[in-house]
Amino acid sequence: MNKYYCEYCGEHDPQQETGENTFIEINIRPYDIFCSDHCINNHINDIESGEWSNHDGDNKGLEVFYKNEIKNNWIGYPFRLVSAENLELIQKGKIEAVQQ
Repeated sequence: MNKYYCEYCGEHDPQQETGENTFIEINIRPYDIFCSDHCINNHINDIESGEWSNHDGDNKGLEVFYKNEIKNNWIGYPFRLVSAENLELIQKGKIEAVQQ
């Protein structure tokens, strides 16, 4: 079992279609490590639907913090594909689309 895991769903062994065990490292508060596009999309949808509306207190939720990203449908937001074993960089990229 890897010492790293998806901070959204808890997955420890994220095997991708290529057969590699990789995580997607993307800083979308409060999480940094995701096992799949599916978990990233779910977290983004949670933010946009207001489920994190009291995250920063004083009614400053993540939907306010990420208002520009939401407005631009997260396109261009940076991420890194990393090894699940040691988080070494495999590839850098940017979000091209978010599934609603």
